[in-house]
Amino acid sequence: MQGGEVYFYVMMLGLIFVGLAMIYKPKQKAVEEEQDNANTLRLVSETNLKMEQQFRALSAQIVELQVELEQLRSQAVNTDNEDETTNGQQLGLERRYADVFQLAKQGLPKEEIAKQLEMGTGEVELIMQLNQLTDSAQSTEKVVRGERRRRG
Repeated sequence: MQGGEVYFYVMMLGLIFVGLAMIYKPKQKAVEEEQDNANTLRLVSETNLKMEQQFRALSAQIVELQVELEQLRSQAVNTDNEDETTNGQQLGLERRYADVFQLAKQGLPKEEIAKQLEMGTGEVELIMQLNQLTDSAQSTEKVVRGERRRRG
């Protein structure tokens, strides 16, 4: 064997190794990519399943909230109607109270106030007592506020 032939065989052997390496590496890389793709697909499927479950739960919650909102709206309408009735009644009561207070300030006795306003004597007494309680409560509240401000 001459030097040139040895060189030729060594070169050929080297080329064979390089060729085998080139063939083997892409196969190994392809296997790794295939595994990565399978893992990614699994993760996407799991995420999709979780999102679908959350979507169903949120959809059910939205329906419940819509029903509750409708009930609250219905109650609000009823309350508004009751408030209008109550406000009208309250204004009537406030006028009667004012009349009682005005006549009392003039010095009329309870019996005379009741007679003029076509009320019972007990009702006049009650209105006057409620007024005294309200005045007392307001005075107490003012004292408490003043004490809080002083401490604050």
